[in-house]
Amino acid sequence: MLKSFRTFNVEENLSSDTVAYLCEDLSYQNQVLYTEEQTQYKTITFYKKRSLNEQNVVLIGIKGIQHEYEYRQLGGEVGRFLDQQEIERVTFNGLKDEVLPHFLEGLILGTNYQDDYKKERKSAALKTISFDNQLDLKSLYQDVLNKTKATLLARHISNEPLNQFNAAQYADFITEAFQDLKVDVEVMNKADLISREFNGILAVSKGSHIEPRVITLKYQTNQELPLTALVGKGITFDMGGYNIKSGRDLSGSRVDMGGSAAVFGVIYELAIQQKEANVIGIILTTENLINSEAMVPGDIIKYRNGLTVQVVNTDAEGRLLLADGLLYAQELGAKSIIDIATLTGSIGGALGQEMAGFFTDDESLRKELKESAHVTGEKVWELPLIKEYDSSLNSHYADLSNLSSLSYAGHITAALFLKRFVDDKISWAHVDIAAMTDVHADRGDYVTGMTGYGVKLLAKTIEQMNLNHEYGIIEVR
Repeated sequence: MLKSFRTFNVEENLSSDTVAYLCEDLSYQNQVLYTEEQTQYKTITFYKKRSLNEQNVVLIGIKGIQHEYEYRQLGGEVGRFLDQQEIERVTFNGLKDEVLPHFLEGLILGTNYQDDYKKERKSAALKTISFDNQLDLKSLYQDVLNKTKATLLARHISNEPLNQFNAAQYADFITEAFQDLKVDVEVMNKADLISREFNGILAVSKGSHIEPRVITLKYQTNQELPLTALVGKGITFDMGGYNIKSGRDLSGSRVDMGGSAAVFGVIYELAIQQKEANVIGIILTTENLINSEAMVPGDIIKYRNGLTVQVVNTDAEGRLLLADGLLYAQELGAKSIIDIATLTGSIGGALGQEMAGFFTDDESLRKELKESAHVTGEKVWELPLIKEYDSSLNSHYADLSNLSSLSYAGHITAALFLKRFVDDKISWAHVDIAAMTDVHADRGDYVTGMTGYGVKLLAKTIEQMNLNHEYGIIEVR
């Protein structure tokens, strides 16, 4: 069943006992006379009213904001602050029309707390909002809510535990999500995957009693546009197989489906906003567990393009099923392919938790990803496909190994592995989001839990690719 999310009432002319001002210059604080109960948080200052005849005053500093996406981050901070102060109704003053949608988006994202399974949930005091802008606020809010819902659903998908959300339940969830949208959904079960030789995901899934699923989402409102495929890794729980993970807390293994959640979110956002696009999403979902039939180190997988892979480490499973997805995307006629996955721990060691890494040899995709990151604030950094490392994937027994023989650059060699499954004529990029899927404290428009990272980045990338094609800027090789 689809999750319902927290929403706000939007009123055109709100009568409220709390008024908020967004200020370039916080010296305006001197004009506020009643400072007996003052609460400060970062650039937000709250002056509590002293009597029924007065109003609460909230001053919000915006000095130094340079990008529109920073208003989204600010909206999240402000929303949580007002919840904490138990403010139920507020009128915002001083937001420019062009940044209001971003602030609204942050207000929604930053207050949809991921605490569904807690008995004591966070306060959700704020219920009704208004703005002094001369816009159709209710219509604007609905548009923003539709867009934002894609990220919220991606967060929900990533956050669900295995006992609530396995591969079969994932397929059912997606089918329900798109039943009223112009998206064709095809779900392949184990029998279908055997007949179509999806041997990578079949090998990974052998340790689970739940059959794997490959879910194809087709959103093709303008087939004159070059077909773009998004391929997402959807491991609903990654225990590492026989190369079993160790550690005090392994509950984070449930979030190894962040890439697939992003693919879902992108298609959902494009469809619910009725954007023109020619895009397919391919979600490959299973668990990486252990039983007497599970894949073991030394197994050899033969893919339907003839390549053979020796499994030297069962915890390098994501690339095995992504290879299936890349081959399938090409069979469907994709001219451009972007895969996105929580693929390697080493990407976090390289870049930390502020940006994802991406790899490509294609100048158009390189430009689109960078520009989209700059607009959306979902940051990326390009890393090199170092051809000298390619030989480290060689196997004595098969065409290649699923893990490099090197003790370093695991994120690079994982990308090189995937590149082996993409025709040189195809525009391809790989995005590794392993360090970006969750946060452990509220910040900006993120709340503790899953981030839904990649939805905004790739949705904007698809839009930009389509726009540039319309004006003849992109060259499809």
